[in-house]
Amino acid sequence: MKKRNGTIDFMKFIFTMCIVGSHLYTMILKSGGRKDLRFVGHISVEFFFIVSGFLLALSCMRMAEKSEYNCGTATAIVMKRKFLGLYPVFLVSFVLKFTYELYNQFGGFRIKEIIKAMLQSASSFGMLQSLGLGEAIALPFAWYISALLMVSMILFPLAYRYKDTFFKVIAPLIVIGGYAYLMHKNGKILVLQSETDWNGITYDSTIRALAGVSLGMLCYHLCGKLKAYQGKMTRFGVAILSMVELAAFAFPICYMRSFLRGEAQPFVVLCFAIATTLAFSELGISTRIFSGRIFNFLGEFSYAIYLSQWVAIYVCKVRWGMVSAPRFFLEFFVTLFVASAVIYLLAKLLVKVVGWIKNVLGKAMIIQEQ
Repeated sequence: MKKRNGTIDFMKFIFTMCIVGSHLYTMILKSGGRKDLRFVGHISVEFFFIVSGFLLALSCMRMAEKSEYNCGTATAIVMKRKFLGLYPVFLVSFVLKFTYELYNQFGGFRIKEIIKAMLQSASSFGMLQSLGLGEAIALPFAWYISALLMVSMILFPLAYRYKDTFFKVIAPLIVIGGYAYLMHKNGKILVLQSETDWNGITYDSTIRALAGVSLGMLCYHLCGKLKAYQGKMTRFGVAILSMVELAAFAFPICYMRSFLRGEAQPFVVLCFAIATTLAFSELGISTRIFSGRIFNFLGEFSYAIYLSQWVAIYVCKVRWGMVSAPRFFLEFFVTLFVASAVIYLLAKLLVKVVGWIKNVLGKAMIIQEQ
Protein backbone atom coordinates (compact mmCIF):
# COMPACT_ATOMS: atom_id res chain seq x y z
CA MET A 1 0.00 0.00 0.00
CA LYS A 2 1.25 3.46 -0.90
CA LYS A 3 2.06 5.87 1.87
CA ARG A 4 -1.02 7.96 1.01
CA ASN A 5 -4.14 6.95 -0.86
CA GLY A 6 -5.21 9.65 -3.33
CA THR A 7 -8.88 8.62 -3.38
CA ILE A 8 -9.17 8.69 0.40
CA ASP A 9 -7.30 12.02 0.55
CA PHE A 10 -9.61 13.61 -2.00
CA MET A 11 -12.70 12.32 -0.22
CA LYS A 12 -11.32 13.69 3.05
CA PHE A 13 -11.42 17.12 1.44
CA ILE A 14 -14.92 16.57 0.03
CA PHE A 15 -16.38 15.36 3.31
CA THR A 16 -14.62 18.06 5.31
CA MET A 17 -16.34 20.62 3.11
CA CYS A 18 -19.62 18.77 3.74
CA ILE A 19 -19.07 19.16 7.49
CA VAL A 20 -18.29 22.86 7.03
CA GLY A 21 -21.45 23.25 4.97
CA SER A 22 -23.48 21.59 7.70
CA HIS A 23 -22.06 23.89 10.40
CA LEU A 24 -22.68 26.87 8.14
CA TYR A 25 -26.32 25.84 7.86
CA THR A 26 -26.95 25.10 11.55
CA MET A 27 -25.06 28.11 12.95
CA ILE A 28 -25.95 30.80 10.41
CA LEU A 29 -28.34 29.93 7.58
CA LYS A 30 -30.99 28.08 9.61
CA SER A 31 -31.33 30.85 12.19
CA GLY A 32 -31.35 33.33 9.31
CA GLY A 33 -34.50 31.83 7.88
CA ARG A 34 -32.97 29.70 5.11
CA LYS A 35 -34.26 26.29 6.15
CA ASP A 36 -34.51 25.40 2.47
CA LEU A 37 -30.71 25.08 2.52
CA ARG A 38 -30.85 22.21 5.02
CA PHE A 39 -27.65 20.17 4.87
CA VAL A 40 -26.88 17.17 7.11
CA GLY A 41 -23.14 17.09 6.50
CA HIS A 42 -22.37 16.15 10.11
CA ILE A 43 -22.75 12.49 9.13
CA SER A 44 -19.45 12.85 7.21
CA VAL A 45 -17.65 12.48 10.54
CA GLU A 46 -18.40 8.73 10.30
CA PHE A 47 -16.17 8.59 7.22
CA PHE A 48 -13.28 10.02 9.21
CA PHE A 49 -13.83 7.60 12.09
CA ILE A 50 -13.84 4.67 9.64
CA VAL A 51 -10.70 5.85 7.83
CA SER A 52 -8.97 6.43 11.18
CA GLY A 53 -9.92 2.92 12.28
CA PHE A 54 -8.54 1.47 9.05
CA LEU A 55 -5.21 3.27 9.53
CA LEU A 56 -5.12 2.30 13.22
CA ALA A 57 -5.45 -1.38 12.27
CA LEU A 58 -2.75 -0.92 9.63
CA SER A 59 -0.38 0.54 12.24
CA CYS A 60 -1.28 -2.26 14.64
CA MET A 61 -0.49 -5.04 12.16
CA ARG A 62 2.74 -3.39 11.02
CA MET A 63 3.84 -3.04 14.62
CA ALA A 64 2.89 -6.66 15.37
CA GLU A 65 4.97 -7.90 12.41
CA LYS A 66 8.12 -6.44 13.97
CA SER A 67 7.59 -8.54 17.10
CA GLU A 68 9.99 -6.36 19.06
CA TYR A 69 7.53 -4.51 21.31
CA ASN A 70 5.16 -5.67 24.01
CA CYS A 71 1.54 -4.49 23.90
CA GLY A 72 2.01 -1.47 26.19
CA THR A 73 5.11 -0.18 24.41
CA ALA A 74 3.55 -0.61 20.96
CA THR A 75 0.42 1.27 22.07
CA ALA A 76 2.49 4.11 23.53
CA ILE A 77 4.56 4.44 20.33
CA VAL A 78 1.53 4.54 18.03
CA MET A 79 -0.47 6.91 20.25
CA LYS A 80 2.51 9.26 20.59
CA ARG A 81 2.90 9.34 16.82
CA LYS A 82 -0.83 9.98 16.35
CA PHE A 83 -0.91 12.71 19.01
CA LEU A 84 2.12 14.54 17.59
CA GLY A 85 0.69 14.30 14.09
CA LEU A 86 -2.57 15.96 15.13
CA TYR A 87 -1.32 18.43 17.72
CA PRO A 88 0.50 21.22 15.76
CA VAL A 89 -2.54 22.32 13.72
CA PHE A 90 -4.77 21.86 16.75
CA LEU A 91 -2.48 23.95 18.98
CA VAL A 92 -2.26 26.85 16.53
CA SER A 93 -6.03 26.95 16.07
CA PHE A 94 -6.67 26.57 19.81
CA VAL A 95 -4.24 29.37 20.73
CA LEU A 96 -6.12 31.67 18.33
CA LYS A 97 -9.45 30.65 19.89
CA PHE A 98 -7.98 30.99 23.40
CA THR A 99 -6.77 34.52 22.64
CA TYR A 100 -10.15 35.46 21.17
CA GLU A 101 -12.05 34.18 24.21
CA LEU A 102 -9.64 35.81 26.68
CA TYR A 103 -10.67 39.15 25.27
CA ASN A 104 -14.40 38.41 24.94
CA GLN A 105 -15.12 36.07 27.84
CA PHE A 106 -12.48 36.96 30.45
CA GLY A 107 -12.30 40.67 29.72
CA GLY A 108 -8.67 41.12 28.74
CA PHE A 109 -5.15 39.78 28.92
CA ARG A 110 -4.32 40.22 32.60
CA ILE A 111 -1.97 37.60 34.02
CA LYS A 112 -4.56 36.48 36.57
CA GLU A 113 -7.21 35.93 33.91
CA ILE A 114 -4.78 34.12 31.60
CA ILE A 115 -3.74 31.68 34.34
CA LYS A 116 -7.37 31.15 35.39
CA ALA A 117 -8.44 30.44 31.80
CA MET A 118 -5.51 28.06 31.24
CA LEU A 119 -6.29 26.08 34.39
CA GLN A 120 -9.97 25.84 33.50
CA SER A 121 -9.13 24.76 29.94
CA ALA A 122 -6.31 22.29 30.66
CA SER A 123 -8.12 19.36 29.05
CA SER A 124 -8.69 21.41 25.90
CA PHE A 125 -4.98 22.15 25.60
CA GLY A 126 -4.35 18.41 25.65
CA MET A 127 -7.03 17.56 23.03
CA LEU A 128 -9.14 15.83 25.69
CA GLN A 129 -12.47 17.59 25.38
CA SER A 130 -14.50 14.36 25.54
CA LEU A 131 -13.55 13.42 29.10
CA GLY A 132 -16.43 15.37 30.64
CA LEU A 133 -14.12 17.53 32.76
CA GLY A 134 -15.59 20.74 31.40
CA GLU A 135 -13.65 23.51 29.71
CA ALA A 136 -13.89 27.28 30.09
CA ILE A 137 -12.51 27.61 26.58
CA ALA A 138 -12.78 24.83 24.02
CA LEU A 139 -11.98 24.64 20.33
CA PRO A 140 -15.26 24.26 18.42
CA PHE A 141 -15.78 20.92 16.69
CA ALA A 142 -12.61 19.42 18.25
CA TRP A 143 -14.62 16.79 20.17
CA TYR A 144 -13.93 14.51 17.20
CA ILE A 145 -10.17 14.54 17.87
CA SER A 146 -10.39 13.80 21.58
CA ALA A 147 -12.97 11.05 21.01
CA LEU A 148 -10.72 9.53 18.34
CA LEU A 149 -7.68 9.51 20.61
CA MET A 150 -9.61 7.99 23.51
CA VAL A 151 -11.09 5.10 21.55
CA SER A 152 -7.82 4.47 19.69
CA MET A 153 -6.07 3.97 23.01
CA ILE A 154 -8.73 1.41 23.94
CA LEU A 155 -8.89 -0.48 20.65
CA PHE A 156 -5.23 -0.61 19.64
CA PRO A 157 -4.00 -2.83 22.52
CA LEU A 158 -7.01 -5.12 22.09
CA ALA A 159 -6.24 -5.63 18.39
CA TYR A 160 -2.51 -5.95 19.08
CA ARG A 161 -2.88 -8.50 21.87
CA TYR A 162 -5.91 -10.47 20.64
CA LYS A 163 -5.73 -10.10 16.86
CA ASP A 164 -7.91 -13.03 15.76
CA THR A 165 -10.48 -12.61 18.55
CA PHE A 166 -10.61 -8.85 18.04
CA PHE A 167 -11.41 -8.93 14.31
CA LYS A 168 -13.82 -11.89 14.53
CA VAL A 169 -15.58 -11.21 17.84
CA ILE A 170 -14.74 -7.99 19.74
CA ALA A 171 -14.88 -5.44 16.88
CA PRO A 172 -18.15 -6.77 15.37
CA LEU A 173 -19.79 -6.70 18.82
CA ILE A 174 -18.64 -3.10 19.40
CA VAL A 175 -19.95 -2.00 15.98
CA ILE A 176 -23.34 -3.68 16.39
CA GLY A 177 -23.74 -2.75 20.06
CA GLY A 178 -22.54 0.83 19.64
CA TYR A 179 -24.73 1.71 16.69
CA ALA A 180 -27.73 -0.19 18.14
CA TYR A 181 -27.40 1.81 21.38
CA LEU A 182 -27.32 5.13 19.48
CA MET A 183 -30.27 4.22 17.28
CA HIS A 184 -32.32 2.97 20.25
CA LYS A 185 -31.60 6.00 22.44
CA ASN A 186 -31.61 8.79 19.85
CA GLY A 187 -33.28 7.35 16.76
CA LYS A 188 -30.14 8.21 14.80
CA ILE A 189 -26.37 7.71 14.76
CA LEU A 190 -25.53 11.38 14.33
CA VAL A 191 -25.15 12.64 17.91
CA LEU A 192 -23.06 15.66 18.87
CA GLN A 193 -21.25 16.46 22.10
CA SER A 194 -23.63 18.38 24.34
CA GLU A 195 -24.96 18.31 27.88
CA THR A 196 -27.83 15.99 26.85
CA ASP A 197 -25.27 13.70 25.17
CA TRP A 198 -23.73 12.67 28.54
CA ASN A 199 -24.82 9.14 29.49
CA GLY A 200 -23.32 9.00 32.98
CA ILE A 201 -19.98 7.51 31.90
CA THR A 202 -19.03 9.33 28.72
CA TYR A 203 -20.58 11.28 25.85
CA ASP A 204 -22.71 9.41 23.33
CA SER A 205 -20.45 10.93 20.70
CA THR A 206 -17.60 8.84 22.15
CA ILE A 207 -19.73 5.71 21.66
CA ARG A 208 -20.22 6.92 18.10
CA ALA A 209 -16.44 7.16 17.72
CA LEU A 210 -15.90 3.73 19.29
CA ALA A 211 -18.30 2.08 16.85
CA GLY A 212 -16.94 3.99 13.84
CA VAL A 213 -13.26 3.28 14.52
CA SER A 214 -14.05 -0.39 15.19
CA LEU A 215 -15.88 -0.54 11.86
CA GLY A 216 -12.85 0.98 10.15
CA MET A 217 -10.64 -1.71 11.68
CA LEU A 218 -12.99 -4.35 10.27
CA CYS A 219 -12.69 -2.65 6.88
CA TYR A 220 -8.93 -3.15 7.09
CA HIS A 221 -9.43 -6.86 7.79
CA LEU A 222 -11.74 -7.21 4.77
CA CYS A 223 -9.45 -5.11 2.58
CA GLY A 224 -6.60 -7.53 3.25
CA LYS A 225 -8.69 -10.30 1.72
CA LEU A 226 -9.65 -8.18 -1.30
CA LYS A 227 -6.02 -7.31 -2.02
CA ALA A 228 -5.41 -10.95 -2.86
CA TYR A 229 -7.28 -10.24 -6.11
CA GLN A 230 -4.97 -7.44 -7.27
CA GLY A 231 -3.83 -8.15 -10.83
CA LYS A 232 -6.40 -10.94 -11.18
CA MET A 233 -9.52 -8.88 -11.87
CA THR A 234 -11.05 -8.73 -15.34
CA ARG A 235 -11.98 -5.37 -16.85
CA PHE A 236 -15.61 -6.15 -16.13
CA GLY A 237 -14.78 -6.90 -12.50
CA VAL A 238 -12.82 -3.66 -12.15
CA ALA A 239 -15.72 -1.72 -13.72
CA ILE A 240 -18.25 -3.27 -11.31
CA LEU A 241 -16.10 -2.53 -8.23
CA SER A 242 -15.48 1.02 -9.46
CA MET A 243 -19.21 1.66 -9.86
CA VAL A 244 -19.94 0.22 -6.43
CA GLU A 245 -17.24 2.45 -4.91
CA LEU A 246 -18.63 5.52 -6.71
CA ALA A 247 -22.18 4.75 -5.58
CA ALA A 248 -21.02 4.16 -2.00
CA PHE A 249 -19.34 7.57 -1.92
CA ALA A 250 -22.23 9.30 -3.71
CA PHE A 251 -25.14 8.07 -1.58
CA PRO A 252 -24.01 9.79 1.67
CA ILE A 253 -23.65 13.08 -0.21
CA CYS A 254 -27.15 12.68 -1.68
CA TYR A 255 -28.48 11.85 1.79
CA MET A 256 -27.20 15.16 3.16
CA ARG A 257 -29.68 17.08 1.01
CA SER A 258 -32.51 14.52 1.01
CA PHE A 259 -35.74 14.18 2.97
CA LEU A 260 -34.40 11.04 4.67
CA ARG A 261 -33.91 11.27 8.43
CA GLY A 262 -32.11 9.32 11.14
CA GLU A 263 -33.51 5.93 10.10
CA ALA A 264 -31.33 6.02 6.96
CA GLN A 265 -28.07 6.75 8.79
CA PRO A 266 -27.03 3.09 9.34
CA PHE A 267 -27.13 2.65 5.57
CA VAL A 268 -25.03 5.81 5.14
CA VAL A 269 -22.43 4.39 7.52
CA LEU A 270 -22.48 1.09 5.60
CA CYS A 271 -21.82 3.01 2.38
CA PHE A 272 -18.86 4.77 3.99
CA ALA A 273 -17.48 1.39 5.07
CA ILE A 274 -17.88 -0.15 1.60
CA ALA A 275 -16.36 2.88 -0.14
CA THR A 276 -13.40 3.05 2.26
CA THR A 277 -12.66 -0.66 1.88
CA LEU A 278 -12.77 -0.52 -1.92
CA ALA A 279 -10.71 2.69 -2.10
CA PHE A 280 -7.96 1.24 0.08
CA SER A 281 -8.04 -2.07 -1.83
CA GLU A 282 -6.98 -0.12 -4.96
CA LEU A 283 -8.90 -2.54 -7.19
CA GLY A 284 -10.98 0.15 -8.91
CA ILE A 285 -10.03 2.91 -11.33
CA SER A 286 -10.20 5.64 -8.66
CA THR A 287 -6.63 4.78 -7.67
CA ARG A 288 -5.40 5.93 -11.09
CA ILE A 289 -7.74 8.93 -11.30
CA PHE A 290 -6.72 10.38 -7.91
CA SER A 291 -3.01 9.61 -8.03
CA GLY A 292 -1.65 13.18 -8.16
CA ARG A 293 0.08 14.99 -5.32
CA ILE A 294 -2.64 17.64 -5.33
CA PHE A 295 -5.08 15.07 -3.93
CA ASN A 296 -2.62 14.10 -1.19
CA PHE A 297 -2.24 17.78 -0.30
CA LEU A 298 -6.01 18.29 -0.18
CA GLY A 299 -6.27 15.36 2.24
CA GLU A 300 -3.64 16.85 4.52
CA PHE A 301 -5.03 20.38 4.21
CA SER A 302 -8.57 19.23 5.07
CA TYR A 303 -7.55 18.85 8.73
CA ALA A 304 -6.59 22.53 8.85
CA ILE A 305 -9.91 23.42 7.20
CA TYR A 306 -11.83 21.42 9.81
CA LEU A 307 -10.11 23.18 12.72
CA SER A 308 -10.28 26.63 11.06
CA GLN A 309 -13.97 26.71 10.19
CA TRP A 310 -14.82 28.42 13.48
CA VAL A 311 -12.90 31.49 12.28
CA ALA A 312 -15.02 31.83 9.13
CA ILE A 313 -18.23 31.21 11.08
CA TYR A 314 -17.38 33.79 13.77
CA VAL A 315 -16.18 36.41 11.27
CA CYS A 316 -18.98 36.02 8.74
CA LYS A 317 -21.94 35.41 11.04
CA VAL A 318 -22.65 39.14 11.39
CA ARG A 319 -22.52 39.55 7.60
CA TRP A 320 -25.57 37.34 6.95
CA GLY A 321 -28.45 39.59 5.96
CA MET A 322 -26.16 42.58 5.43
CA VAL A 323 -25.00 41.51 1.97
CA SER A 324 -26.47 39.41 -0.83
CA ALA A 325 -26.34 35.61 -0.48
CA PRO A 326 -23.76 35.12 -3.30
CA ARG A 327 -21.46 37.72 -1.75
CA PHE A 328 -21.91 36.19 1.72
CA PHE A 329 -20.90 32.72 0.49
CA LEU A 330 -17.91 34.20 -1.34
CA GLU A 331 -16.76 36.03 1.79
CA PHE A 332 -17.30 32.93 3.93
CA PHE A 333 -15.26 30.57 1.79
CA VAL A 334 -12.49 33.10 1.16
CA THR A 335 -12.24 33.62 4.92
CA LEU A 336 -12.28 29.85 5.48
CA PHE A 337 -9.45 29.10 3.07
CA VAL A 338 -7.32 32.06 4.15
CA ALA A 339 -7.68 31.10 7.83
CA SER A 340 -6.94 27.46 6.98
CA ALA A 341 -3.82 28.40 5.02
CA VAL A 342 -2.53 30.62 7.83
CA ILE A 343 -3.10 27.96 10.50
CA TYR A 344 -1.63 25.23 8.26
CA LEU A 345 1.54 27.25 7.56
CA LEU A 346 1.94 28.31 11.20
CA ALA A 347 1.67 24.65 12.24
CA LYS A 348 4.37 23.70 9.72
CA LEU A 349 6.56 26.50 11.06
CA LEU A 350 5.93 25.36 14.62
CA VAL A 351 7.08 21.84 13.79
CA LYS A 352 10.28 23.16 12.18
CA VAL A 353 11.03 25.48 15.11
CA VAL A 354 10.48 22.71 17.67
CA GLY A 355 12.66 20.38 15.61
CA TRP A 356 15.42 23.01 15.44
CA ILE A 357 15.25 23.62 19.22
CA LYS A 358 15.47 19.88 19.92
CA ASN A 359 18.45 19.60 17.60
CA VAL A 360 20.26 22.53 19.26
CA LEU A 361 19.56 21.23 22.76
CA GLY A 362 20.64 17.75 21.75
CA LYS A 363 23.98 19.02 20.45
CA ALA A 364 24.49 21.14 23.57
CA MET A 365 23.90 18.12 25.82
CA ILE A 366 26.34 16.00 23.83
CA ILE A 367 29.02 18.68 24.05
CA GLN A 368 28.50 18.99 27.81
CA GLU A 369 28.82 15.22 28.26
CA GLN A 370 32.09 15.20 26.33
